[in-house]
Amino acid sequence: MRHLLHALPGESAEIVVDAAVRHRLKRVLRLNDGEALILCDGAYHTQDVTWHGDRFVATAAPQTHAPLKTQLHVAAGVLKGERQEWLIEKSAELGVDVFVPLQLDHGVVRVHDGADKQARWQAIADGALEQCGRTWRMQVTLPMTLAQWLPGTRAWFADETGGACWTTVTSQPTDLPWRIALGPEGGWSAKERGLLHQHGADAISLGPLVLRAETAGLVAAAIVRNQP
Repeated sequence: MRHLLHALPGESAEIVVDAAVRHRLKRVLRLNDGEALILCDGAYHTQDVTWHGDRFVATAAPQTHAPLKTQLHVAAGVLKGERQEWLIEKSAELGVDVFVPLQLDHGVVRVHDGADKQARWQAIADGALEQCGRTWRMQVTLPMTLAQWLPGTRAWFADETGGACWTTVTSQPTDLPWRIALGPEGGWSAKERGLLHQHGADAISLGPLVLRAETAGLVAAAIVRNQP
């Protein structure tokens, strides 16, 4: 059944939707009255409902789904146009929990309308949630610098010059999030490498081939999510 990101009726029998949602359901998704779908609140809860013109009517009690055992945060240099949107969409499909757009020294894109971009990128991530059936939202943050992102728990960064094998690193159990930074098309600057080392970030390798920036992000995410 179709998944839709929306508040749940919960224990009540129904929930009336606002005009914007009604327009999307009728004109964009072309839902028919009585059609069954699954609502997801983006916080691991779902509920089976049917659509009745201006409201959802519950057909089952809400369900709670267990989160994945380890969180995954991906921080990646902002890419041009569709490549950035593609990376965000596929990151959501691959189970990334937090996506951080990084403004990096060698990046070609400079974001001056951060809030507008964040809203656009979050909408893309939410659309991917509905498409792939995940039960929690991927948070897309405002664009930030590497210096703003680095403080916190341990971090790793993809390095084309070599490093520990990412598959081996992520095979070790941990309760902390996996936080990985990915450079832009032009690679890390000397200043950024200094910052990474200063904050104790470890270099990792994604394999013997040099990957495009957006490909590297998906490889890193896929390796984490395919660990047993």
